[in-house]
Amino acid sequence: MGIDPGPGRPTSPTTSIVEPRSAIEGLEWPAVPDPTASRVLALAFQLEHSQWWPPGTLLDHQLRQAGRVVEHARRTSRFYAGRFDGLDLGPGPPSLDQFRSLPTLDRETVQREGPALRSTSRPRSHGEILTMHTSGSTGRPTEVQATGLSCLFLMAHTLRDHLWGRRAFSGSMVLMQSASGRSAEGRFPGWFRGIATGPARVVDVTRPVGELLDLLIEEDPDYLQVHPSTLGALLDRSLRAGVAPGRLKQVKCFGEVLGPTTRERCRVQWGAEVRDCYASEECGPIALQCPESGDLHIQAESTLVEVLDDRGEPCGPGEVGQVHVTPLHNFAMPLIRYGLGDYAEVGAPCPCGRGLPTLRRVVGRVRHLVRLPRGDRIHPEFDEEALRAIADIRQYQLTQVEPERIDVSLVVEGGPLDDDRERLLCDHFDSAFRHRFRYRVRYLDEIPRTPRGKFEVFRCEVDDPRP
Repeated sequence: MGIDPGPGRPTSPTTSIVEPRSAIEGLEWPAVPDPTASRVLALAFQLEHSQWWPPGTLLDHQLRQAGRVVEHARRTSRFYAGRFDGLDLGPGPPSLDQFRSLPTLDRETVQREGPALRSTSRPRSHGEILTMHTSGSTGRPTEVQATGLSCLFLMAHTLRDHLWGRRAFSGSMVLMQSASGRSAEGRFPGWFRGIATGPARVVDVTRPVGELLDLLIEEDPDYLQVHPSTLGALLDRSLRAGVAPGRLKQVKCFGEVLGPTTRERCRVQWGAEVRDCYASEECGPIALQCPESGDLHIQAESTLVEVLDDRGEPCGPGEVGQVHVTPLHNFAMPLIRYGLGDYAEVGAPCPCGRGLPTLRRVVGRVRHLVRLPRGDRIHPEFDEEALRAIADIRQYQLTQVEPERIDVSLVVEGGPLDDDRERLLCDHFDSAFRHRFRYRVRYLDEIPRTPRGKFEVFRCEVDDPRP
């Protein structure tokens, strides 16, 4: 299966060709894949066509599937039976207005009511129950459930991402991620089930950055999958050490907000393209980077995404709001109009011709937004080049602990800054925050990452005032 470029769209000569691995002894080509790979390829075939559907056609199909999830939730979930009691959705799929009339769901409610949200009777054909734990700003994890069916869609959208990225399946890949359970560290013969690919190496991203860089240089892969913050740290270490991976063609970032500085530095230092993926534990891939425009295409075949303003109204192109998702195939623990806690900017229709909706950018979680004294929240953007001009800063992290105070943690080559450079640094932060804060600076040997290997440059620990 190669890419179907759609009507009138020629296939690029760099297009990846998917060659399935055959599960039948003695049969190499044409391949007959194993049952799981066969289902994934069947879904991928449909996704290659549905990406070109008009937006209205996509929305109609989304509402049809959302109606099935809503009805299932009302019949089999104690929580939704009470929440939807008295709502007249009528027969058949809901209209968009009817769907938007359903109440939204927040993380605190899922944490409090978790077992009551679960379905008491899921379709057996959806496969085994899978339990995921997501990290939260309070430190209290959120437990959600899905089924094997959700994994099939995750794999199909991941395959789409490989195709959109025009990755050569014969290439090698290093995956720097939280290495636990089935995804433990090690070497593997391939990086996509049921497809003939080059070798893969999975590495625990919580290793020291120096070890990660040494391993990257040693493996010298064609592709790297990594958090943006870890990529930034690798670029810093690579620049200081005067080394770089030789064959690296592309980096796939996930799990954090990807800034333009990191993308450009990777292109200049390593000659490698960076592609972004917006995903969550609760529903898998949410949006993938368009191969033409660079905007993020919402994966409408699996998730109905709404970006809502503070009044709960849908945002238009260019507006920033909170991301709410409805996974369309989770019959184990339906999450209907679930607020992820992320902010994103709605994009315009993509010039590539795909009907999939777009996000211009993902701004970050609410805890990544500074709260100004007047009550506004903004996403700070720090100029990495300007910071490096002040000092050789290895790591930095800012935490808003009071309405007017921010704690700054620094790892600086050569030790603490003098008063003048420290003031220059704080002036730069004030410029990014658009407000003059009080700062308390401390110097460390290293700033640890989270257990999942992520690194938060800024976090807010100040709650909004209650009305």
